[in-house]
This record gives sequence, structure tokens and C-alpha cells, in this order.
Amino acid sequence: MIKVRGLILLSLLLVVLETSTLTFLTWIQKHLIDNVFISDDFQEFLTFLIIIIINIIIFCSMMFITPAVSNKSSVLIQTMLLRDLIKQMFRQPMGELQKERTMMLSHIYTDDIPRAASVSVELIRGFQRFFVVALSIGIIFTANIYVLLLLLSLSVIYVCLGYNFGKKGKNISKEVEKEKSKLMVFLDESISSTREVIAYNRESWETHLYHNIFSKYLKSVIKRGHISNHAMFITDPLLWGTLIIVVSYSGYLMFNDKITIGEFVVIFQLTSTFLSSMDVLFKTYLGLSSNWASVERVYDAFERFNKTDIVQGSIDSPIKEIVFKDVDFQYSCDSSKVLDRLNLYIPANKKVAIVGSSGGGKSTIANLLIRFNEPTGGDILINHRNLSSMDSDAWLRKLGVVFQEPYLFPDTVRNNLLMGKEVSEEWFRLVCESVLVDTFVSQLPDGYETIIGERGITLSGGQRQRLALARSLLRDPEILILDEATSALDVEIEKEIQLKLDILRKAKTTIVIAHRLTTIMNSDIIYVMVKGKICESGTHQQLMQKSGEYEKLVRIYGT
Repeated sequence: MIKVRGLILLSLLLVVLETSTLTFLTWIQKHLIDNVFISDDFQEFLTFLIIIIINIIIFCSMMFITPAVSNKSSVLIQTMLLRDLIKQMFRQPMGELQKERTMMLSHIYTDDIPRAASVSVELIRGFQRFFVVALSIGIIFTANIYVLLLLLSLSVIYVCLGYNFGKKGKNISKEVEKEKSKLMVFLDESISSTREVIAYNRESWETHLYHNIFSKYLKSVIKRGHISNHAMFITDPLLWGTLIIVVSYSGYLMFNDKITIGEFVVIFQLTSTFLSSMDVLFKTYLGLSSNWASVERVYDAFERFNKTDIVQGSIDSPIKEIVFKDVDFQYSCDSSKVLDRLNLYIPANKKVAIVGSSGGGKSTIANLLIRFNEPTGGDILINHRNLSSMDSDAWLRKLGVVFQEPYLFPDTVRNNLLMGKEVSEEWFRLVCESVLVDTFVSQLPDGYETIIGERGITLSGGQRQRLALARSLLRDPEILILDEATSALDVEIEKEIQLKLDILRKAKTTIVIAHRLTTIMNSDIIYVMVKGKICESGTHQQLMQKSGEYEKLVRIYGT
């Protein structure tokens, strides 16, 4: 931030120097005409020529340096905004993040943040034009007070017009960006749902929706264009009319020997500079008003992503136990409880299974442990310390998780497995062979260097799950959470993987959430969940002897 402020301050100083040299070149023409050309003083001409050359060199240097410095400050601001917003987004509970539309966020990152960052450049250029106006007023004042009064009257009109059109421009720009975001969201979801649209023969319905959304966006763009044209229709005649009046009046003064030829030239040039600067200031203000809508959208995004206070606390010692103590969870105040005063004990270095019917709250336990969500009541204790007081990064480094529907990147198999982590080739091969990744990757065209397409579209569901298992195991986490991680695998392949997985995870904590009970029968502890509570716990044999909920699940889902 200090670097950005320094660059902006340097840009302002460079702008002052650039503007001063340009204005000096205009002002010096009076003396060049009146004291040199008319007096026919060649020696004085050479002196003025050297001064002009020095000023031109300084001005041209500033013309190159100033944009480079101001643009660098804009790029740094954009980088900081992108970095901080992504960091804030990753800190959000998954429940909150899932409320956001993907393309809405993409639009903020790719459009709003660059436009917001460009405000700094516009402000610097606006300051430059304001400084030009101030210098022009000072010089014209020394030449003729009446010309100055006429130009000041024009300035008042421009300020009033700028306020009026700026307010309209800001509001319509908000509407344009809002409708553009809706259009981008629709296009993204339309592409993703192409299979379903074609399968259900709903192309005409989808096309009708597109036309409705695009029409609203087009109307807002046309409305913004009308405001811009309206402003130009008023300001351009005003600009040229004022210049004609000033030139006519100054010419009258010159022919009546009230001002010199040099003063006439300077008044004419400074008036042109003044009017063009006022016009640029007017358009800059309109541009700022338009881009300020993006600034507000970025600010709103930071406000939405700034709700979670993260209390830092290191986790140095190994995890000995995980305890859920009277934990409640519900997605909103109006919804029913997903977890209801849940009490759960997970000892270290054991295989712990959590089973139950759909909607019982099993996956919610995984989401709470990963801190995708926070409990609405009770405590999750790690070695007798509250999980909410621990540093998220340090905690997540101890975890590995495999979801039922893993996300794969449009990259090589190897990069999807490693995700930037460095491991030995021996460990890489061992893990891939253990979860049978090697069996299908070896058949791919380029092996582990094969590009698997967006979301792993070129692979089957079972293959994607095996990659996800290997990806998590490669990290060799202290705690591994498997949330329906093998549901898409064939029974025989699943059994083979489970046997090798148990060997790899021997004497390590593994939490298995599953419907298919064959994957958890050898667990050290099995918890049975019903309506957000633990109703039974024990080993497979112990639970079968109770003839309770677990035994019913075995009969329903089979072994």
C-alpha cells in the first residue's frame, strides 16, 4: 500500500512538471512575438530557442514517464484488490459462498476490479487538467479580466452539467453492469446445462430466456449511450461558441491596440487549452461516475466476504482427539436443524465410520471439520481446544478430504494429483498403484501428462474418484475424511482399494462417511446417525447384535 501511495504521489508531481512546461511554452510565445520578432532581435531569439528546446525535452520525457508510473500504480491496485478479495473468498464458510453465482464473482474479478483500479489513473489525469485550468486562469487574468470572467462563467455551466450527467451516468452504469452480470451468469449456466437442454428438447425455451435477458442488457447499454450523446450535444456547441466569442473579443481588443499581437496569440491558445481541459474534466467526471459503480460493486463484495473473524492459533502438536460437544447446525434461522446437540468422539489413529440414511447430517460433520461451515451451537474441540480459535491454514494442512463429486482441473493428470505439491516419485507411484489410478492412466495417450479436460469430463465417475483419492493420499494427511469417496466405484474395485487404503492409513486417523456399508465394516468405531443425532455406536459385530438402526441399514443397503 505504501508503494502505491508513493507511485500516485510521484505521478502527481510528474503531472505538475509536465503541465508547467507545456503552459510555459504557451506563455513564452507572447515575449517571443512582442520582444523578439517585432523587435527583430536575433540574439534574443537564440536564447528563447534554447529555452524552448529544454522545455520540449522535459515535456516529451514527462509524456512517456508519467503514464508509465500512473499505470503501474493502477496495476498494483488491481493486483492488491484481486489478491485480497480471493483471500477473503477462500476464508468464507462454504454455505455463504454457495449463495454467490460463479459468473457474478467472475465479472467482479475480470471487469469491476480493473475498472475500479483504473480510477487512480483517471484521477491523476483529472488533476492534470485541473492544474492546466488553474494555470490558464492565472495567465489570462494578467492579460484581460473580461475574457477570464467569460471563461469562469463557462466553468460554472460545466460544473452544473457534470453534476447532472454524472449522477445519471453512475446510476445507468450500475444498471448496465448488473444486467451484464446476469447475462454472463445465464451464458455460463446455459453452456453447462447444454446436455439437459438438448435431452429435454428445451432449446426454444432456453433461447427465449436468452432473448429476454439480452434485451434488458441491450436497453441499459442504449440508455447509457443516449446520456453520453445528450451530454455531447450540449457541451460541444457550448465549447465552440465560447471559443468564437473569445477570439472575436480578443481580436477587437488587438485591432484597437488594447492588447498586443503576442497577448492575442497567448489568449487564443490558453483559451483553447482551457476549453479543451474543461471538456476533458467533464468527460473524466462522467467516466469516474461510470467506473465508480464498479468501485461500489467491489466494495460490496469485500463487505460480503468480510463477515468471518478468524482468530489465529497455532496447531503444533499431533491431533489426539476430535470431540463434538452439543453441536447444532442449521443453514438459516427459519430452517430445521441438520445437527441437533450432536455429541461425537473421534480418537486419533483409528478408522471411524459415520453412517445413516440420506439427510441425516453425515456430510455436515465433514463440512464442519473442514470449516466450510461453522456450528450454530456447541463446540468442536481439537485436543481440548475450540476449532474456531485455530488458524485455518494450519488446521487444513493436517486434513485431507475426498468428496463424492470431486473437482478436477483442465490440466494434466499429474498436475491434478499434485496441485503444486512436491512428492517423491516413489511415493507418487505407490499411492497411484494403491488406489488403482495407474491401471487406467497407463492407457491414456500421454499417461500422467494427458490433459483430462474441464472438470475431468473425459474420465468416468469412478476414475475421477480414484484421482481424488490419490490426490488426498499424496499429501499423507494426519486426518483423512472420505465423504462417499468410493460411491461411483465397482464393488470389486472398491474392495481392492479399501484393502490397500487400510494399509496406507494404518495407525492414522481416517473418517469414513458412506452409504455402502462394505467400506466401513472393519472400522474401529461406527456411528449411526438419525436426524442429526448419534443413535448407536460400536463395532460392526456389536451393532449387528443390537438389532437396531445399523442392522436395518445393513438389511436395506446390503453387505
